[in-house]
Amino acid sequence: MLNNKKITINNFDIKWSIADITKGIGGLIIVLFLLRLLNSIGQSLMINEDVDWIAKYPFLFRTLFSSLTLLFFNCYVIILLWYFIRRKYKLSIKSLGFIRVELIKNLLLGIVIGTSIFVLLRLGYSLISGISIFQPHFEEEKIYHIIFVTFFLTLITVSCEESFYRGFCYPVFRNKFGVFRGILVTSLIFTLAHYFRFDFFYTWLVSIPIEFVTALSFGILYEKTRSVFAPITAHLIFNYLGYFL
Repeated sequence: MLNNKKITINNFDIKWSIADITKGIGGLIIVLFLLRLLNSIGQSLMINEDVDWIAKYPFLFRTLFSSLTLLFFNCYVIILLWYFIRRKYKLSIKSLGFIRVELIKNLLLGIVIGTSIFVLLRLGYSLISGISIFQPHFEEEKIYHIIFVTFFLTLITVSCEESFYRGFCYPVFRNKFGVFRGILVTSLIFTLAHYFRFDFFYTWLVSIPIEFVTALSFGILYEKTRSVFAPITAHLIFNYLGYFL
């Protein structure tokens, strides 16, 4: 059972407030809007046959463009967290859940949860759609595409996402609304922040339910472990499996 007692995460003082979270989310909305524009530009360039090198090296273009958009998002989160955590409130990154207590246990738990979520969701999708649960496609990609996507999409971006949603936003929502509603609100924000990547039909029928379930799982995992390393690991495993299978 989740304990609704009002406490601070990891026994560190949570000095940032709902006003700080609101500012962070407001900035995130602007960043996501700009990323949507960048995505539209990228799609236009992909279908432009006049650009020879794009037509000749589509994997390279997609890799560079994806890396650019992800780098933009990552820079925003890093600057935001640095400003509030280090500059404004003079806190350690431990206040975001970067603690080494039971690190190995939390990493292993993240691996188990990430794998379990992926298998269950993929199995459910397979039963509904009739599509095979395992469809490896990484052999079709160029090695540099795999390296870049693996590095940016999983390691850096996932760490930034979990630091922002679970480490920065969730403690405030938890202390204000309680554990259950705190996880719910954080998961809803996480889910809506991902919708811009897909077309409308795919978003509402496939992406949003998947994002919401994974967000709930990562939130519960963070609540139970008090370590952001656990949801980061689960998120990494989920993304890795989703990319290669």
